[in-house]
Amino acid sequence: MDDVLLGSEVVKAPSRQFKVTGWLGNEGGALTRPALRFEAANDKSVVWSVPLTVDRARADVVQSTGQSAFANTGFLVELNAASLPAGQYHLYLVEGDGAAMRACDNGRHIELGS
Repeated sequence: MDDVLLGSEVVKAPSRQFKVTGWLGNEGGALTRPALRFEAANDKSVVWSVPLTVDRARADVVQSTGQSAFANTGFLVELNAASLPAGQYHLYLVEGDGAAMRACDNGRHIELGS
């Protein structure tokens, strides 16, 4: 988020407008409806899903995974989270639909101020 590596600790968003970068790959090939999801920590019914365009070069991912198919699995999304209530959110990546939806969850959390 805005060039801050997110670990398992809660990171306070610098404002309601910020960037999130990362990567999402599928050994089986193409991704179906990749998205970044925000889920409120105190109310699981508050979910915000942001579609992702996964097409940025990620040589580091190829290097670490040994998978040349992951060469263009990066994304960068600029967000305006003004419509979300203040609070803590769990961030994770998803792809697919319905019962076929798969999640990539590394335990990332952010705090959105008022």
